[in-house]
Amino acid sequence: MNTPPPGPRPDTLSTEHRYPPRSLVRDYLLAAAGLAIALTPFVFARPGTTAMVILGIVAGLAGFLALRTGRRQVARFTLSAAGFARGGQGLDWADLAGVRLRHFSPRRAAPGSGLMELRLAGPGIRITVDSELEGFLAVARAAHGAARAKGLRFDAATEANFRALGLAGPGLDDPGGTPA
Repeated sequence: MNTPPPGPRPDTLSTEHRYPPRSLVRDYLLAAAGLAIALTPFVFARPGTTAMVILGIVAGLAGFLALRTGRRQVARFTLSAAGFARGGQGLDWADLAGVRLRHFSPRRAAPGSGLMELRLAGPGIRITVDSELEGFLAVARAAHGAARAKGLRFDAATEANFRALGLAGPGLDDPGGTPA
């Protein structure tokens, strides 16, 4: 008996999720600081070739961070009983082929702190979101439910991370599942 994945009720159309501005401020500030540090020597001095290469790399990385943050700012995700979508690209839960949930935290962080990253894969599409996304737990819960309904198995880290979110699931011991 297949039950629909937990998440939005079938009688609700969908929910929209986005990254809140407060989660983007830090990245914008880091990008601005990196660009300022890298470009200031060009205004006040004539750096040598080696310094120009190093400063150019720093400016490129800071520029990449700014573009990535801008992309996150305009990104809109839609969660429904049928699937999860980023902009116009949607992943139906019926087509879900892979789920990975990773946890990243600073070395000396308090337990439970850090960032989680959820990667969903289906035919021709991959959607990655992190725990700064508004409603991340609802998205993770729906992905977990869809994976369980399909009998997908999680790797050990993904399973442990779902447990940390309070979600139990098909484990590595489940003989009927396929690796997610």
